Amino acid sequence: PEIVDRDVFPQYYCWTLGDWSIVSKWYADLTKQQMQSNAELELFTQELIAGQKTEKDIIRAIFYFVSQKIRYVAVELGPHTHQPHLAHEIFKKRYGDCKDKTTLLLVMLRIAEIEGLPCLVPSVPEAFDKSAPTIHAFDHVIAVVPKKDGAYYWLDATNEVASVDAVPFDAPRDVLLVNMDGSYKFIKTPAPDDAKDYADLQRSVIVKESGDVSTEDINYFYGKVAEDLRYEFKYMSPEKRKQYFEKKGMEVSNLELLNLTELELPFIIKVKGSKKNHVQKLEENVMILSDVVKIPTYDDLTASKTRKYPISFDTFYLTKRKHIYHFPQGYKLRTIPVNFKREDPFNEIQIKYNLAGNVFSIESKSKDFRYKIQPYEYDAFKNNALERQKYKKSVSNIILEKE
Repeated sequence: PEIVDRDVFPQYYCWTLGDWSIVSKWYADLTKQQMQSNAELELFTQELIAGQKTEKDIIRAIFYFVSQKIRYVAVELGPHTHQPHLAHEIFKKRYGDCKDKTTLLLVMLRIAEIEGLPCLVPSVPEAFDKSAPTIHAFDHVIAVVPKKDGAYYWLDATNEVASVDAVPFDAPRDVLLVNMDGSYKFIKTPAPDDAKDYADLQRSVIVKESGDVSTEDINYFYGKVAEDLRYEFKYMSPEKRKQYFEKKGMEVSNLELLNLTELELPFIIKVKGSKKNHVQKLEENVMILSDVVKIPTYDDLTASKTRKYPISFDTFYLTKRKHIYHFPQGYKLRTIPVNFKREDPFNEIQIKYNLAGNVFSIESKSKDFRYKIQPYEYDAFKNNALERQKYKKSVSNIILEKE
């Protein structure tokens, strides 16, 4: 368990501030002093947004410039451990940390006559206590721009692969919105949206009688889900990108990345290749397709008889999979697996199978949720996991027979 887990460790807080207005006024004063523009920055901003027709277009242009063209470098010396550098100096030097980049972003938005505000982000969201005001609760700053419908644009200027519409974090958290007059309010960041932030992994496999296969993967990563992969592949050499898949046992013949820098479109990875002995051939007319059904079974969490501490699960995005296997002519499944569905507070999963001639498909949806299982719930959790383990074992070997 983590030290901030209140269910395990007693938590002790000590503070001397009366309320959060002291923090918000302090940070507003620090920021206002540094929100200074000059003729060069104003001219650049006007040229950057020239021709942009809507408020969103203007925000997009400014946000992408600051997040992608201003390098993240933290120079936290003297007063600048907490105070941003001057906005026009950040622009001139083209680098800064989170508070620097946010300050430059806010100044450029102000030049464009758009109101933006800083938000202080807790360093440990799970341990953040709104009843204990302290400046030490925060270690990150982002910007927000209010929308007419009451929602916000969430702009993390340190995230060079975030789209202007992205949610800022992988799970909701409370942040402190600081108004320039020193007032404040707590607002909660939105959760990822299953309709916008998900992975769709598609694979087509042609099985040869030798057991070798040729594969074609088309993987779509939408919204927040795309960010980590975008960043990782952006700084990989072509050879490293190829090795990324070859480490998984594939001999890559073609690799294509689509929309790597088009942040408001899905990031698409297309891979063609082959695998040796992917399907095991037992006899002349019998083949086995092994371990192709993905299901969390929590074997490592259920090995002990008892549990002293809680088990904590984190949220993970919705993942869709569709794998299609084209068998050699004359082969058929000995038994079509039974569909599976479970809806638990920590994970929901659904698996469906279909057979049409010599084409066998497996479709699944899975999503993890933030949840905590207490020690007294451990036996029920083990029984739950056992059902998953039994099912996975029942579909671990799918037998093909030639008629």
